Amino acid sequence: TTLAHIIAKQCRGGAERVRFVKLSATMSGVNEIKEAVKVAKNELGFKRRTILFMDEIHRFNKLQQDIFLPHIESGTITLIGATTENPSFSLNSALLSRCRVIVLEKLDTESLVTILTRAVRGVGGRVVHQGLTPSEPDTPRFLMDSETVLWLAEMCDGDARIALNSLQLALQSRDTVPGRILMISLDDIKDGVKRSHLLYDKKGEEHYNIVSAMHKSIRASDDNAALYWLTRMLQGGEDPVFIARRLVRAASEDIGLADPMAVTMAVSAMQACQLLGLPECDVHLAQCAVFLARYMDTITRGHLLISLTTS
Repeated sequence: TTLAHIIAKQCRGGAERVRFVKLSATMSGVNEIKEAVKVAKNELGFKRRTILFMDEIHRFNKLQQDIFLPHIESGTITLIGATTENPSFSLNSALLSRCRVIVLEKLDTESLVTILTRAVRGVGGRVVHQGLTPSEPDTPRFLMDSETVLWLAEMCDGDARIALNSLQLALQSRDTVPGRILMISLDDIKDGVKRSHLLYDKKGEEHYNIVSAMHKSIRASDDNAALYWLTRMLQGGEDPVFIARRLVRAASEDIGLADPMAVTMAVSAMQACQLLGLPECDVHLAQCAVFLARYMDTITRGHLLISLTTS
């Protein structure tokens, strides 16, 4: 990963004697860890510390993760683990108690635009504003307008890899014509990206975040947002019966006795999911989500009217 390369470069260029070892839990096992620790112990005799970078550390089960504990406590290694999962779910509590969790946030749009602009220049292209021509004296391999770069930065959900892969795919799909400068348009990018990247993990943290977002959208009377999060779950491969159960919970928790028909409608949507399955049951889920969100708006307006009349 990029983080590993940055740390390794700092270790090589620093005045302090530090040895950097990079392993991946997808390709390494307990034996490789033992060998790295053995070498680290020998290095300590020469006053040289060892940083062990373990990529995809969540791939180790919680029993395998225990191998790090005695060596972290003794100071034989400094462990840096990288994971795309929630550490609270994927790492055992003993290892977490000996480490500091640092969250790497998604990149903002401005940073992604900078990365894409550098990438375009790196492969011989130029980013220009609409209607303008490049001012550099050399002839670029291709041109890409700034609006296209901005759109690509906004659609990749803060992930530079998705943006760069989409750019590469768009370039590979276009044929170059000798003597002519290639123009990469927004349509070229959209053709290369068949669908936007939607992060969803049916067993990880994102699963619970999106379910919560749908429930909160219903509670906030935002039917459009409720439909969006519902669609995110369906496109991510979520079981429609699970979504229906969450709608039943929302109907009883947020509406309840204010309108018993809300629970009836949610239960009917769940039964439709069980009988029909996808893709036929998506309409029932959508209708139920919209009904609950709009009914919450009615309740909110009623509470507001009562507060106005009593004040």
